[in-house]
Amino acid sequence: MSDAPVPPPPADGPGPGGPAGMAPTSDQKNWSAGAHASGIVSGFLLGGLAFVGPLVVWLVKKDNDPYVAEHAREALNFQITWTIGGYVLFAVLGVLSVVTLGLGLLLFIPAGLLLGAAWLWFSVKAAIAATNGQGYRYPLTVRLVN
Repeated sequence: MSDAPVPPPPADGPGPGGPAGMAPTSDQKNWSAGAHASGIVSGFLLGGLAFVGPLVVWLVKKDNDPYVAEHAREALNFQITWTIGGYVLFAVLGVLSVVTLGLGLLLFIPAGLLLGAAWLWFSVKAAIAATNGQGYRYPLTVRLVN
């Protein structure tokens, strides 16, 4: 047995597992997973406005639950980034398709499918991490909301 002292838990506030030294409650996990899943739902129901669901969760929870607010903020930033990027890509590849008399669709359709699958994969992966009480940081995301 070692006589080395055990360091105290970090006191810098919420982290991937909730407030320092505490695991998130099931309610916090559900809200956090809902923040990520709401991006998928609002993306399909609102025609590509996937940021609406996470925005609602973030606005409701940002002042009273740091754990849920962090997940909602991360989901919101991801959905805003990918919504803007998707519309820009759609416009560029749409113009390319017109200029090339339809040959640009050979690039446009597979790119859209791959990006859609990546968006869905990252969103589901984040919701699963939230359900497990873990933090998740989306890749390829501009952090616009702090």
